[in-house]
Amino acid sequence: MRFGIFGAAQAGSPRPGGPMGQGFHDFIDFNVEAEALGYHSTFLVEHHFTGWNQVSATLTLLTWLAAATQNGGCGRCAVGGSTTISSNCQ
Repeated sequence: MRFGIFGAAQAGSPRPGGPMGQGFHDFIDFNVEAEALGYHSTFLVEHHFTGWNQVSATLTLLTWLAAATQNGGCGRCAVGGSTTISSNCQ
């Protein structure tokens, strides 16, 4: 059985005073650690038109993730209103 992560990224840092963009670094670090713990894949979710967890270039972030990990799969899922669209890469 394989387990994966379904999560989101955002530019801002959860830490007070953190630099803009730190949230993306944290997302990558989190996924590198998850891979080391045995997780197989990551899906990056976007909540369109909600004002949070929006990434303007999901493929760029997932490319960064693919370069930082060794053997995990990745994918994206866009949620807007009542519509969900997903795609994945191996």
